[in-house]
Amino acid sequence: MLCGSPYGEAKVVGTTLRLIVDRDASTTRLEVEEGKVLLKNLAGKTVDVPSGHFAVAPAGTEMAARPLPIHDILLLAALGKKSGEEWR
Repeated sequence: MLCGSPYGEAKVVGTTLRLIVDRDASTTRLEVEEGKVLLKNLAGKTVDVPSGHFAVAPAGTEMAARPLPIHDILLLAALGKKSGEEWR
């Protein structure tokens, strides 16, 4: 699947993703939850965006994949340690 916007293009190769187009900032933001996506800007520059990362295709700047912010933290009991009344 190919997703295009006025500012960039994302080629989906079996994944879960979010594509956000911001006309005011002239950017396309790609967030990849699962899989990998190749993001290309209008200048023809590309970046591979793997699971758990995002990239922005702005006009005239370098693109790079960066880790997505952590929204949820899962602590497995087997990996945690209890100290008094607290889990760490």
